[in-house]
Amino acid sequence: MLTATIEQDGKTRVENIFVIDSHSHLGEDVDGATMMNPLAPGSGTFDFWGNVQGRIKADWGTTGEQSFSTKMDGKFTKITWSFNPYPFTDNLYIALESIGKRYSDLKEKSKFYSFIDQGVVFPFQDVFRDKHPEARYRASNINVSRFTTRFPFSMKLIGKNIVLRQKDANCEIGVTYIMSK
Repeated sequence: MLTATIEQDGKTRVENIFVIDSHSHLGEDVDGATMMNPLAPGSGTFDFWGNVQGRIKADWGTTGEQSFSTKMDGKFTKITWSFNPYPFTDNLYIALESIGKRYSDLKEKSKFYSFIDQGVVFPFQDVFRDKHPEARYRASNINVSRFTTRFPFSMKLIGKNIVLRQKDANCEIGVTYIMSK
């Protein structure tokens, strides 16, 4: 969660901004792109989120632009940015940590990607489409469902399945078509 601490006229208020990564993929694409596991080190969605958060923090450290001054409603205002975990998820991870055993490390792991609160994942156009064109997204749709309905992935990922109704439509047309319905 992106948090803005706003100081104006001697008063401070905090605004939490829920951040959604609205375009990630799961599956294996005909063009060679793969994303079979969102937790895969170096190539997974969660690792990508951690890298983005790390780069922003590094930039703040280098440039000093984590805080800036501006005018809001004609008044001098200082805004400071920070990353904080989404409260519901964080409280759940704290409870699991206190119980111990399975999932007790989720709070520690999630601190590296607290900037992104949710991610929408789409299937790739599957590699076996030439053999079964009617099932162009089937395997990737199954992969999306497998991850987005399982804990702990379900805490961060929202799945979007694609079912094409146009015979020769590609992935982007399919997404546009479904999203407009």
